[in-house]
Amino acid sequence: SFFPLYAEAERLGVAIGIHGSPGVYLNAGAADQVDSFALSHLFGHRNQQQMALAKLVMDGVLERFPNLRFGFLEAGCGWLPDLVHALHEHWEKRIRDFDPSYRVPIGRFLLE
Repeated sequence: SFFPLYAEAERLGVAIGIHGSPGVYLNAGAADQVDSFALSHLFGHRNQQQMALAKLVMDGVLERFPNLRFGFLEAGCGWLPDLVHALHEHWEKRIRDFDPSYRVPIGRFLLE
């Protein structure tokens, strides 16, 4: 459902900002697992950034919109190498869960 937004952002040459929400007062997410704002904030941003990036990669958004840029905000970047490793590992082990004809654009993703 976000493809029209992605297409317009790519056409305009603007980046889309991704910001995790700790969900302190929301059902589900980090709020269901921890009981303070600090813990929810600590885990919410990183985990939700990882989920957002994994969805963009696995749903083929980065291939379909090769000039679209994203900014992942307020989560640092220490989680990125582990996520790239996990994506690669799960791709190899769980290929049957995905479209076998689709190839994750790891090389392009790592260069940008």
